[in-house]
Amino acid sequence: MHHLPTVVATDLEWASFYAADLVEARFPGTPRPPRPNLMTAEARELRDQLARVERVERVAVMPGEHPAPVDLDVVTALNNLAIEAYTCAAMVAQAIMCPTPAPPATLQANVGPLLDFAARHLVEADFVDPGLAEDLAPRARRIVNTLAHHLDLWPDGHVLRITCPWCPTDGPQAAGDGQWTLRVRIMPGDQIAIVCEGSCEPPGKDVTTWWGGRPCWPLWDWAWLAKRLQAA
Repeated sequence: MHHLPTVVATDLEWASFYAADLVEARFPGTPRPPRPNLMTAEARELRDQLARVERVERVAVMPGEHPAPVDLDVVTALNNLAIEAYTCAAMVAQAIMCPTPAPPATLQANVGPLLDFAARHLVEADFVDPGLAEDLAPRARRIVNTLAHHLDLWPDGHVLRITCPWCPTDGPQAAGDGQWTLRVRIMPGDQIAIVCEGSCEPPGKDVTTWWGGRPCWPLWDWAWLAKRLQAA
């Protein structure tokens, strides 16, 4: 059983790191993390055919497009994020009886400092006001999901371009050269985890939990997993 205040604080800390990126993402053309191209030959051919048709039929403004200088979906997400972040910071500040941080100057400001404040003091605040972490957990999860969606950080099925250190390298169950088996999955309850979809059997001390018979590492263990992968 994981300590809920620590889990929620980890969500808020992660969100504080990426909040500024969402501010930048309101401008069309902002770079996003690259996604590995795992399409089959048939899927690539279909994609190319559709691209050729679209090019022939294209007009100045296609259906579903708009000439706005900013991405309106991201602006809406920023507005909601500002409200959510300030609410988290205010609830934590009230619990520990300290001054509430100033609200965002605008609804499109970087709310990273507010989220960082809430993350740093949440464990203490939950100790003073038991149940606060439980109240903030769904709000923190919405914040994480908003950032992940608009920044293309954790799409379900995203492939990590790194070899699983526990997958066999030879024999009938070997993953094969150049095959990546670690993927990001959205699990029940909107929990995000890295799952190995190969044929590995890591030692029990190296696995947080199992999902569908496969080893997986939820969000709060990603820092440990990153160090383990780098050391492999």
